[in-house]
Amino acid sequence: MTNTGASIIVKNAMAVLSENDYRDVLDLVYLANSCQDIEQFVTHFLPAVSRAFRSEISTFHLLQGNPQRPVIGESRSFFSEVNSSGEDKYNPKLYKEYYYQQSPLLKEAISSSQQVLKIAAVMSQKDWERNEFFVDFIFPQHLYWELFLALRWKNKLAGVVTLWRGRKQEDFMDSDLLKGEILSPHLMLVVHNLCQPNVLKGVNGEIIGYDIGKIKEEFIKKFHLSEREAEILDGVITGMSYDEIANKCFISPFTVHSHVKNIYSKIGIHNRIDLGRYIQNSV
Repeated sequence: MTNTGASIIVKNAMAVLSENDYRDVLDLVYLANSCQDIEQFVTHFLPAVSRAFRSEISTFHLLQGNPQRPVIGESRSFFSEVNSSGEDKYNPKLYKEYYYQQSPLLKEAISSSQQVLKIAAVMSQKDWERNEFFVDFIFPQHLYWELFLALRWKNKLAGVVTLWRGRKQEDFMDSDLLKGEILSPHLMLVVHNLCQPNVLKGVNGEIIGYDIGKIKEEFIKKFHLSEREAEILDGVITGMSYDEIANKCFISPFTVHSHVKNIYSKIGIHNRIDLGRYIQNSV
């Protein structure tokens, strides 16, 4: 993946990301990796992802139990600043206790390996408007269009980030799906590490982050990365742009691009999406 030119074309994708879309994704990855605990991820990241995807509400759910019949371990929802900013304390409780069992996209995500889904790809508009989940739970919230980011850990659905738009807004476009496709594996890695008991703690016991160094050490040993490549890999994993990595390492963005290309070649991958998936399946 490159960030040259007026638009960004991602391999094997029909959609094209604008430069602003691409920067939105990088900013979100960087923000997610900056979160020090799961509470900060929920309260800081969810409003930001709503703004980036122009959604009215963003939700986050952690799944537990049987992969084919999971239960909701945690459910949080935030209004965007476009509407009335703040956390929804009411509907997530209803979803956790009952309505998740009726969610068409959750059922689809459980039975498939897709990372990004939207309601229009699963059923017709007519069927959606007749669906019990929509009539009883979604319509009373004045919502309509849903984008679903499935967070999979080693092929198991472990979490969900959903984005909602109202009926007067347009449906999520192919570019939104592509942004979600890039973002999803990074989010799963962050959520997995923040939920682990071996997160890094400060002198007073406060959570200060997670040890990305272990991942980097494994890559250095397994793929024989140089010291410079390891430094650049650290920036890529944490969501930094080529310009940011260049400033940090005191080299040109072109040199960063060359190093990243060599790193990807050694690992046997092509882009950040592949890197996120590789880390997700190997940690």
